Amino acid sequence: MSTGGVMLVAVQHTGGARGDGLTGAEAKVAQWMRTWTGDFGLPGVTVFNAVTSTGMADALVLSPYGCVVIEIDGFTRRQDGALHAPADGAWQVDGQPAALHSQNPLDLCSANVKAVRETLRAAGITTGTVPGLVVLLPTPGARVHLADGAETDGVVVVLAPHQKPLRQYFHTLCRSQKVWDANTVAAAARALKLTEHVPNVLELYQHGIPETIYSPQDAQEPAPPPKPAPAPPTPVAVAPRRGGTTRLVLVIALGLLVLVGLAWLVGTVYDVFHGPTEVP
Repeated sequence: MSTGGVMLVAVQHTGGARGDGLTGAEAKVAQWMRTWTGDFGLPGVTVFNAVTSTGMADALVLSPYGCVVIEIDGFTRRQDGALHAPADGAWQVDGQPAALHSQNPLDLCSANVKAVRETLRAAGITTGTVPGLVVLLPTPGARVHLADGAETDGVVVVLAPHQKPLRQYFHTLCRSQKVWDANTVAAAARALKLTEHVPNVLELYQHGIPETIYSPQDAQEPAPPPKPAPAPPTPVAVAPRRGGTTRLVLVIALGLLVLVGLAWLVGTVYDVFHGPTEVP
């Protein structure tokens, strides 16, 4: 699976004879990550010895998939059998204390996961999750395997006698949804005080971190066209009401007609009874 990016590796706190402050299992994991290019590349930045509000994380990985908090430990001697890794209590291999530098690396990783989550939340970065990863390196030739239940609160335990199991974890991560663009990665680096070791936005983009994050479900459906306004009702012609003046004129005209009719009738009756008498 090609991710189209290169894993950048930096160390926040350096020192010691090696010059980078990394020894043992941490140095081995850093060496592996520096070779992850091409088909094995992961676009992102890994900062080793990164300080958190509760202590120091062995490594923080900032990528388009969020921030992964890593705790790295190695067996101090060969042990074979089933590794029981409870969230609380000391780890054991077949009933014997696990020959690790820490009694419970899961507990250390969980504390740093919570610290990183709180720091990012306080900076307003709420997208994505902050998973934790415990990487254990057995001694060469050891036959040790994880018992059931070696996971809690989003923290996964990976046994890595070689780099393939660790690389597989990040390849699985790369199949998840991208949640951070270059600006968000840079903002996370500022919140976690890693800016000295994380490139600027342009360089992050050039190393395979997307410029923007687009999610199809974020696209809003276009609003439906507005419905045409209903046509105004056709006005109905209403006969104008006759005013008082018109009514008065009609009454007067009717009265005159009545008077004329009466005068005619009286004249006619008079002529009938009082007309001139014919002389023989």
